Amino acid sequence: MFAIPLIPFALIAFYLGGMTAGIVMVLAGSVISLSVYRMSPELLLRWYGARKLSGDSYDYIYSHLSELSTKLNVPCPVPCMFDSAAPITLTVGTDKKHYLLVSGSAMDMLDRDELRSLLTLEIAKISKRTVAVNTIVALFAGAIASLSTVALWIAMLTGFGQENDPSPRFISFLVMGMVSLPSALLVHLFSVDSTREADCLAAEAMEDAGILAKALERSGTFIKLHVTGGLNPGHAHLFSVNPLKTNTLFDVYSSMFLTKPAVEQRVMYLENVKPVSQ
Repeated sequence: MFAIPLIPFALIAFYLGGMTAGIVMVLAGSVISLSVYRMSPELLLRWYGARKLSGDSYDYIYSHLSELSTKLNVPCPVPCMFDSAAPITLTVGTDKKHYLLVSGSAMDMLDRDELRSLLTLEIAKISKRTVAVNTIVALFAGAIASLSTVALWIAMLTGFGQENDPSPRFISFLVMGMVSLPSALLVHLFSVDSTREADCLAAEAMEDAGILAKALERSGTFIKLHVTGGLNPGHAHLFSVNPLKTNTLFDVYSSMFLTKPAVEQRVMYLENVKPVSQ
């Protein structure tokens, strides 16, 4: 997918250097694209500082993922945990290997049934075969969006004040204005939103479809009341619920990254979904 931007360079190389140069550029582009495809999950795992969950302490998670993966005929993901105040889950990976990330807040706030419902939702995403594409999009879009944070720290290190002072925040806001459009375009043009289909499949795979609706509603409410930011908008399409807000002027660009239906809409939809067992 991300080899597409290399096509003009291959044509230019062919025009300037002939067939050999064109073939070399195509091969180089293929190698780069394949490398990015394979490395993107590990890079995002390092981005979030994700740690693999212990099988002894979290055997109920491993057994649930194994059972559900077999049921939906998908590769069983590797469960990991990362530090975040938002009770969210996400899945990154390639077509063959996946990593399911659960935030520490989700582990603490949700009960076991609710947590299992979010795990089921992530397995449903894998079955829709959208994880690989969304992982690559998150890597590129997140890298571009993170330039605003880089600008904030550079402003602070060069003597503009502390993190909450107006000057560095305004510089970060200006930079975010420049990087939001290309980052959001990547998300909207290349990411695949299978939220509703995954919600439906997850609810049908559960004995009580209302548990997923309750977990999503609790997560969304907690984020609205207690989470003030800190998540990369270029990754929002990966999360189980949208954690982005537009409460202040500095958050206005977050609306450009909204791809998922609102939690309220998802809950209303899930209330009409009946489990297969019924």
